[in-house]
Amino acid sequence: MVRLFKVILTLLLFFIFMSCSDEPNLVGVGLLSNSDLLDVAQVNSMQAKLQQQSKFYTDSLNLTSSKILMLGKHDNVESTMLMKFLIFLPDSLKEAVNNKTLQILSSTIEMDPIYTYADKSNPFDFTVHKINSSWNSLTFTKDSLASLDYDDVDRSSNRVYEDTLITFDFDQELAKEWLELSASADQVSNKGLYFNYTPGSDKIIGFPAISYSNENKLARLKIIVEVPNSFVDTIVVPVTSDVHVVDGELPIGNSENIFVQGGITVRSSFKIDISMIPDNTIINKATLRFYYDDSESLIGTKPSDSLGVLALSDYELNKIDKTLAPTLLRKDSTFYSGDITGYVQRWVSDQENNGLQIFLANELSTVNKVALKGSSTADENLKPYLEIIYTAKK
Repeated sequence: MVRLFKVILTLLLFFIFMSCSDEPNLVGVGLLSNSDLLDVAQVNSMQAKLQQQSKFYTDSLNLTSSKILMLGKHDNVESTMLMKFLIFLPDSLKEAVNNKTLQILSSTIEMDPIYTYADKSNPFDFTVHKINSSWNSLTFTKDSLASLDYDDVDRSSNRVYEDTLITFDFDQELAKEWLELSASADQVSNKGLYFNYTPGSDKIIGFPAISYSNENKLARLKIIVEVPNSFVDTIVVPVTSDVHVVDGELPIGNSENIFVQGGITVRSSFKIDISMIPDNTIINKATLRFYYDDSESLIGTKPSDSLGVLALSDYELNKIDKTLAPTLLRKDSTFYSGDITGYVQRWVSDQENNGLQIFLANELSTVNKVALKGSSTADENLKPYLEIIYTAKK
C-alpha cells in the first residue's frame, strides 16, 4: 500500500513539473488583441534617409566665471584682459609711505601660463596700461571695452617669456602711486591694468583667473621696499579682480562643416525629422554621433574631449529649452557620440521637435575650434548619425 502511494505521488509530481515548464507555449495567444502586442524596432538616420539640417553661428557667453584669462591673437580669435590688485599694508608700511621714507627697490609682476592656443613657437608679446575708469569684472563684456579709459603708455618692461612663467618689470612710479592710495585715510583702491597683445602676436596664452582652483598660480605683483637704516620687505599682492574679453569672426572652412568654438563663442544647431516613429512610443535608447574634421579643427594645450548638447525651443532663433538638462557627447577616435534618449522621447511624446544646440563643453576656458561634419556632407557615412531603438504597439 505504501509502495503504491509512492508511485502515485511520483507521477503527480512529474506532471506538475511538466506543466510548469519555463518555455512559454502558444495557448491563449489568439485571445490577445493586436492592440496589446508590442514590437521592439530600430531605425537609424542613414538607412532610413532621415531628413536633417544643421548650421553654426556666434552666440553670447558670459566669461566672468572662466577659470582662465586669455591674452593674444591667432586665426579668427583675439583676446585682451584686465587685472586689479588690491593692496593692504600693515601699519608700519603705511607710516613709512605717508612719511615719504619708503623706497621701492623693484616692482615686478609674475604670471603662470597654463594654456596655449597655436604653436608654442609662434610670436607673442603684449603691453600693459594703467586703467583710469572704474570697471566690474562681473558685468564687463566686449561692449564695455569701447568705453574703458586707459593710458597709452606701456607700464611694463624687460618682459621674460618662459613656458611656465612670464615676468616683467612694472613701472615703479605707478607702484608708488598704488601704495600711496592704499596708505591713504580712505584706502582708495587702484583701478588696475589693461593687457593688450601687440600687432605681431600670433598666439593666445591663458593664465589662471581668480576662480582657478590653485590660488598660488594667480598673477602676483611683487614690490620690494626699503626704509633706509630700518628694514627691507617684500609686498606680494595677488590679483583680486579679473576678466578677459574675447572677440573674433566665424570660422571659414569647408561648406560641408559646422563649427563649435570657445570664447567667441561659436555654436551649432542640428535638427532631424523623426516623424516616422509612431505616437505613444517608448524610446529605449537614442544615440547621436558627429564626425569631426581634424584638418579644420584647432585645439590648444587643453583638449576638448566633450561636446555639450541642449534642447532647443526654437530652431530658427536658436532659443534654448530650459526645461531639459544638458547632456554630453564624448570624443572617440573619429567622432563625438552620446545618449540623447530623453530628448527624443520628448520629441515623440510632445510631437514637437525643435532640434538641438551643440557647443564645446569647455567653451568658457578655451578658444579651441572643432569642425564637425554637417548635414550637407556629401558622404552619407560622415553625416550626423542618429540611431533609435524603440518599443511600439503593433
